Amino acid sequence: MKGSAKGKCLCCGEFYPPDHRNVRHQRYCSKPACRKESKAQSQRRWQQRPENQNYFCSPENCQRVKDWRKRNPGYWRKKKSSTQGPLQEVFQRQVAHNEELIPKHGLAQQRYVKSHRILANCRRAERDRQRDLGDCKAGREGEGGVGNCPAIVG
Repeated sequence: MKGSAKGKCLCCGEFYPPDHRNVRHQRYCSKPACRKESKAQSQRRWQQRPENQNYFCSPENCQRVKDWRKRNPGYWRKKKSSTQGPLQEVFQRQVAHNEELIPKHGLAQQRYVKSHRILANCRRAERDRQRDLGDCKAGREGEGGVGNCPAIVG
């Protein structure tokens, strides 16, 4: 089974399942104390390289930091958020020329109104159909009687 590989943490000495993307390089488990020790060890290794011995102490680096601070005064000072305006403007709702402005009600009431309209339309359609059938049976549709009735398809 591939997922059963375990590594032994160099800090706490316990076995842990290594991350699948870093199996070959991971030497510490994911506990906060072990992660902190891993970071400290990594920094020690980096600082012991000859090219990094005076990386932060060299006069060039000190001058670079001083120049940057002159170009960016107040970078670390907190800015007052109350003086800033809103990031987005507030817009009023506009009604399109073919759209009604419907007052906002609860979802249940909206569904009730919609179903009531559908039911009223169905009743109206049924009434119209019955009237058309009654007209056809009575022979009121033109000279031909039932044969000219639009409600009866034949």
